[in-house]
Amino acid sequence: MKYDEGDGESVQKIVKNRTFARIVAMMKPLNPLVVLVAGLLTPLSAAEPIPLWPEGVPGEAELKLPAETREEKNKDGIWRVGNVATPTMQVYPAPADKNTGAAVVVCPGGGYNILAITHEGEQVCEWLNSIGVTGILLKYRVPRREGLEKHHAPLQDVQRAISLTRGKAAEWKIDPKKIGVLGFSAGGHLATMALTAYDAPRTYPTKPEVDGVSCRPDFGILIYPAYLKSEADPNALSPEIKVTKDTPPVFMTIAHGDKSFVEGNALLYLALQRAGVSAELHIFAKGGHGFGMKKINEEVEKWPGFAENWMRAMGFLGTRTESTVQKGFEHPPVGVVKAADYEITLHSAPDGPRYTIRSQNGQELAREIDRATLAADFPALNQELRGLWAGNY
Repeated sequence: MKYDEGDGESVQKIVKNRTFARIVAMMKPLNPLVVLVAGLLTPLSAAEPIPLWPEGVPGEAELKLPAETREEKNKDGIWRVGNVATPTMQVYPAPADKNTGAAVVVCPGGGYNILAITHEGEQVCEWLNSIGVTGILLKYRVPRREGLEKHHAPLQDVQRAISLTRGKAAEWKIDPKKIGVLGFSAGGHLATMALTAYDAPRTYPTKPEVDGVSCRPDFGILIYPAYLKSEADPNALSPEIKVTKDTPPVFMTIAHGDKSFVEGNALLYLALQRAGVSAELHIFAKGGHGFGMKKINEEVEKWPGFAENWMRAMGFLGTRTESTVQKGFEHPPVGVVKAADYEITLHSAPDGPRYTIRSQNGQELAREIDRATLAADFPALNQELRGLWAGNY
């Protein structure tokens, strides 16, 4: 089932079906039909969780936590994982017939105290699979470790997870240059740290064969990220967040009514813009905090469609741009957009933009034509393109 940004129902149907299937899977299969239904409703599967620290979790040999928990409170459909002492990553491989080569490490939220593992984790990976992206569900350490920064242990976990993912790129059929990080709430803060602290010395004993691989994400998706604003200065970012010109591109979504965190999102966007980093920020009028993949009957629940469009426009989805470069483009492609009946690749040329036009079935109709030729040969498409790209594009 393909998600349509204009239809908030489609992702919800995917999620509901698979949530039901997980419930079915926990039932005793008294009837063969139960097994059949479960199989039909779970076409996507995750591999077994991979421990991040088989050599021992850094700095926690003496730490004693209660047993890890997974429970639903308040009958709200949100399953919470607590007391994570053994962090893991779980791979949700993209379907072979849809695989774009992109992968995203998913960081659920929960205030750095628990992990909202379903609607900000498992269901997110299932949505990513539906658009051809491999999901990597990160179960990072919670609750906060006494005497340490709230993100100290989780940052170690996400850096190790990104390095492991990039090191396994060939085996997992992932493009090592298309590995992103996506986070919600506290997980959004963690994703921000992954985007801005990748070049700092790692705070754990490294293994060259693993940690010698870069932990820099290629892009970030931040959904109502928390803790971005300084507690001491309401007009500044939190001091641990260091935005530079080398920070990866970022997509952000938050609701105006998310009063605790909306200003931090605006501050981060401004910092990215001032550093010359590509960024996209959506602030919706309604929606509150913590909606994740849940259906809340507000416009903000369409964020997956906007995020997909952004990833596509930035060139992180699909391999067509790379393959056409190998076929001899004269000018480098810088973006791809879907119009009603065409796919348009934008090229940067010294004397102005160029356009390569393909039909819906992938047939090339025009290669690297200028705007005048576009207007003459494709008048309807020329009109449709107005406003899709800024400036003279």
